[in-house]
Amino acid sequence: MKDDRKRLMPEILPGPGPVVSSSPVRQRVLQHMKLLIATGAATTTLVACPYGVVDPLPPPARCRTTGSLLEDLRVSARPGSPGEVVVELYLDESGYADVKFLRVVEVTGATTGKVTLEGYPAKIHLKPDSPDSTLTLTLAAECVGVPKAVRIELRPVTPDAGAGSTDYTVTVSDAVLDGGQ
Repeated sequence: MKDDRKRLMPEILPGPGPVVSSSPVRQRVLQHMKLLIATGAATTTLVACPYGVVDPLPPPARCRTTGSLLEDLRVSARPGSPGEVVVELYLDESGYADVKFLRVVEVTGATTGKVTLEGYPAKIHLKPDSPDSTLTLTLAAECVGVPKAVRIELRPVTPDAGAGSTDYTVTVSDAVLDGGQ
């Protein structure tokens, strides 16, 4: 059974018209190539810089990630008024905003004088019991609200046996406060 209704129709296409262009073929190809090069350069720039960050992110508080203030803290001891030692606490730039010194918890080998824990550097004035005594200082602090403690030990450097000294070697370590903090 053959159906005469189903047959191919002749395809009728429009005839080619005259090409009307104000620029020659070479100019059109060059324009197209310039557009492709500009698109490639823009794509490469976007791929090379996936994040549109204007300011870099600040480094994380190291005491928060490591659980210790020791990476951010520098301690020095210098002579103060006669018979006095001034302990100065410096924080690196990354820890300055996140670390807060709260109070002096314990001192052995000396009596505490003026204590300034706010400001930079924080200062603690100590009056040693004797010129040759080792001074131990426990300081309560916090990093981003988390309680921390630091133990500072000052050992006198005695150039002349028993003559006393104004220089101290400083050892800093983490401490645990009573109550497990």
